[in-house]
Amino acid sequence: MKKLNLFFVAILFFAISANAQIITVDNNPNSGAMYDNLQTAIDAANEGDTLFVSGSNTSYGDITINKSLILIGSGYNTDNQYDFSTQINDLYFVNDADPTNPSNSLVIGFIMVGIFPSNNPNIDNITFKRNKIQSIYAGSSPKNNWQFVNNVINNIAIQDNYPNLVFRNNIIIIEQNGQIKAQGGSIIFTNNIIIGNKDAFWYTQYITFQNNIFYYCDLGVSSPYTDYCIFTNNISYGHANSSFSYGTNTATGNIEATDPLFVNTGTYSETYEYIDDYNVQGGSPAIGAGTDGTDIGIYGGLYPFPVGGNATYTTSPMPAIPQIMQMIINNSVVPEDGVIDIHIEGQVND
Repeated sequence: MKKLNLFFVAILFFAISANAQIITVDNNPNSGAMYDNLQTAIDAANEGDTLFVSGSNTSYGDITINKSLILIGSGYNTDNQYDFSTQINDLYFVNDADPTNPSNSLVIGFIMVGIFPSNNPNIDNITFKRNKIQSIYAGSSPKNNWQFVNNVINNIAIQDNYPNLVFRNNIIIIEQNGQIKAQGGSIIFTNNIIIGNKDAFWYTQYITFQNNIFYYCDLGVSSPYTDYCIFTNNISYGHANSSFSYGTNTATGNIEATDPLFVNTGTYSETYEYIDDYNVQGGSPAIGAGTDGTDIGIYGGLYPFPVGGNATYTTSPMPAIPQIMQMIINNSVVPEDGVIDIHIEGQVND
């Protein structure tokens, strides 16, 4: 039995689309992909191309995107491709390659160390879905309509001039005090779980938080510069400082110091583990309590967190494309000009 690499799956799935160029990248030995270096593949791509990047034990290194592209990795906790994830180090967006521009890019299914937009303006309409992101550091030049959807994120530092920046249905992990650093009148956090036994905020101003669950977080009654934020229909639990009503902030419809009744939070409730199940039990205060009538937390709102990835976990969704899970060659010896008998099994990822 042999598992088939993601780039073969991509070819099978997208072969019907004659108008889009598909580029395959795999740094595993003897892969047969078009490129073994991701940056070389990006440099060779045209605007609008799609790059399928196979999972590997080896990182693809730092990446710079200066044109509109779709990048699809294998996922951050996969159940195929020999369980290899697609890893990169730091991801940079730059707008200095006129006439190309990285606006309208989409990145799905990667583990990445950091995201660093350059100080070039007008890098707009960027979407990240189903990634595991260690850090997001965004500069001060204007960038419009960035979205982070269904990711696992460890650190957020956003300056202003990011109109319509939205974090939807993510798991945000507080690893050190003041994990969420953001300023700006049109930045929204909605239907996230913010988890960790640390101060949640630092220099957090003019941000809207709605339908989130703050789990074991210190909401920062004494934290400086947490001002003029709007907290609506959030749940807090697990820390002595669990009130949203302090200082210049506005708080309405919140449920404070109340257990959301998750199905399973693993060994350590105040940290994130792949095994955690953030669905809520019957009787949870999160059920139907969001501003839109759906559940508070990652399974409500517009983009409920997908289930998938490694078979024993729920919060590790793979990219939403059909993937071949195994390939069995039934005849081990094939004569010249003979026929290979292959049995292929796949699955559709929602």
